[in-house]
Amino acid sequence: MAKYKLPRTVEIQHAALREIDFYRRTERAKIVHEAARTLHRHRAELFVVDDINSRQGKLSGVLHGRRRAFTIKDMDVATRRIAVIEGDRGLEPMALFVGRGGSMLSAQRWHQIFEDAHVRALRISKEQKLETVVPRAFKIHDLRHTFAIFMLRLLTELVAEQEAELRRLGGHTAYLADHISRSPQLTVQRLLGHRQATSTMRYLRYIRKTNLLVARAIADWNAQDTTYADYAARLTQGRAA
Repeated sequence: MAKYKLPRTVEIQHAALREIDFYRRTERAKIVHEAARTLHRHRAELFVVDDINSRQGKLSGVLHGRRRAFTIKDMDVATRRIAVIEGDRGLEPMALFVGRGGSMLSAQRWHQIFEDAHVRALRISKEQKLETVVPRAFKIHDLRHTFAIFMLRLLTELVAEQEAELRRLGGHTAYLADHISRSPQLTVQRLLGHRQATSTMRYLRYIRKTNLLVARAIADWNAQDTTYADYAARLTQGRAA
């Protein structure tokens, strides 16, 4: 569910999509198969979706014996957790990431998974005597901050390169409208879904340079066929993260 339910364009790296597809065809398929009987027993308690309107972003089906329709962005978490579709192998949850019972993962379970991954990262860092420092206290929301800082820095460097190239070729500097449309701060504000520019401004203290374009950054990541973690590691070479 997007922050404040605002429409959002999401950029996902090819490497991440491949990992998600692998999970979908292996681990998720196994969980869904094992949960089929449980979902069938609880059918009357589930929202069985039989019509999906992707263009309008709407779902309709049967919930508690009644015909119901929902706009996806307005569905509450409880309804999302019980939304299922019926396929050749029986009922299947509509959520991408699911738990053993076939339901969408709860916020508590997400935090548990993240904490387990954090503990493993600390252990591996210690065992391998890595220079990278993994903080002792780490929250899921910290990843959002990390993305914002790296994106702001990268966009800033790209815009600076573009303007330097324009001056080298003897062209005029960008007009005010160009600066506004390419502003790294405004771009990151849109990506993060901040309503107020002041919310994005606090990230500026983490960078020393200023200005750039998202499409170029995403293209650069995909051209290298590396994960965002690999890219971030390359940017922080020689420094502890």
